[in-house]
This record gives sequence, structure tokens and C-alpha cells, in this order.
Amino acid sequence: MVPFRVARYSPPGGPALNPAAAEAISVTALLGLLAWAVIRPGGWPELVAALPAALAVVVSGALSPGAARAEVRQLAPVIGFLAAVLVLAQLCDDEGVFRACGAWLARSCAGRPRRLLAGVFVVSSATTPPMLPAAAALAAHKKWPGNRPDSAPQVRVSC
Repeated sequence: MVPFRVARYSPPGGPALNPAAAEAISVTALLGLLAWAVIRPGGWPELVAALPAALAVVVSGALSPGAARAEVRQLAPVIGFLAAVLVLAQLCDDEGVFRACGAWLARSCAGRPRRLLAGVFVVSSATTPPMLPAAAALAAHKKWPGNRPDSAPQVRVSC
């Protein structure tokens, strides 16, 4: 993966930002977005804050439009995979899978922290492997920019 570089971009009618100013704008946008994600004002999704923050970073000249497009292109597969996982998690929540697992853990652990930790590990281990074949196949067979031959093992390790 290519390390991130601040692109020298001059917005219409203005000079290019120096790297320190570009970094300050980017960090401010990130901290604002993280605060939004924690506080969740009005229950609104993070997208409500993320899009204006991203637009502010590009419009201010902290990141050029071309560099922003390149980042989106490079991150699109990861974002797609995470979106699919979130949809699956929502479906599981709608069907009560998480409540059932929590109730089972509460009954079987009987207030013992070590047993609870072991139970959470067992439940997590049982629910993660079904995603491995799909993620590994996706990483191995898609021709995304920057896809390397070692992508499938990386996906297996990360899951």
C-alpha cells in the first residue's frame, strides 16, 4: 500500500495549503467525526457528519479531488465488505441472535468474569469462521487496485 501523502492542491481562488495546515484541517475533521460517532446527536448516522467533513477537507485544499477519488477507489472494496457485515449484523439483531447469545452467556457464566470472557471468545469464534471463505475468495479473485497475491492470507489472519 502506498503511504498517504498530503497533495498540494490549490482550491479555486486560493493558494495551496502548507502540510501543517492540511494536517490540522484533516485531524479536526476526524476528531469531529469521532465525537459525532460517540455522541450520536439525535440518533443520526455518522454519514450525516462524515460527508460534510470529507467535503470540507477537499474544499479547503487539504486533499485534492484526485487524491480523494484515488482513496475512495482504493478503499471501496473494504467499505463494501464492511457494509455487507453491517447488514448481516443488523439482520442478526432483528432476528434476536445477539439477545439469545447474551442470554445464553448470562445463564452459563453465572456472574463469573473468566467464564464470561471464555464464553464471549467461544461465541465470537463460532460466528467469525462462516465469513472467512467469502472474504478470502473475494480478496483472492477480485482485481482491485493494489490487490496483491498475499491478500487472501491477510484476510484470513484479519478475520
